Amino acid sequence: MQGVLGRDWPGTTEIRLGMGREEFEALAPEGPVPSWAVGLAWPELNVVLMEAHSLVKADGQKTLRHELVHVALGRLGKDWPRWFQEGVAQHMTQERRYDLASYATLVRAVRTDRIIRFDDLTSRFPDTPTDVEVAYAQSAAFVAFLFERHGTAQFGELLDASAEGAIFPTAFARAFRTSVGLEEAAFRAQLPERYPLW
Repeated sequence: MQGVLGRDWPGTTEIRLGMGREEFEALAPEGPVPSWAVGLAWPELNVVLMEAHSLVKADGQKTLRHELVHVALGRLGKDWPRWFQEGVAQHMTQERRYDLASYATLVRAVRTDRIIRFDDLTSRFPDTPTDVEVAYAQSAAFVAFLFERHGTAQFGELLDASAEGAIFPTAFARAFRTSVGLEEAAFRAQLPERYPLW
């Protein structure tokens, strides 16, 4: 966050490591812990919880950085839409860059007209695994699209506006000089060209 956006979050982040599932769940400051989770963040408490064994796996370090981005966003602003939180976390950790599975997910979603409206991804993601995968992939793609169009300075302005108390649509408009709706329309318009069926 400091290196890319020039912003650092306040306080000291506590990283809790649980060795095994039982200890991992016992170290959670709030529960319940989802059974699939190996890393979680509580931005308001400045706490990240990681299952210790996950850190030695191939994507373990990315998972830790992903959760740290969640803490950073929560400490630097508030009331971020879910799609924005997940999109920025994936973008900052480059989780889906050059990821063929995400690309294929978006190709299928574009071809079958299953791209989800970002208004529907504000507070939560869908329940079905297929729709969840689309939600994560399109959130990452939309945030990457915004970075391409506006650059990092505008994202810094967005963080600053949120820190000053602006609600997300207002902070977005101040930083990007446009609305989420107009940017979503531009994003959707270029999807068939960007994710063609080969």
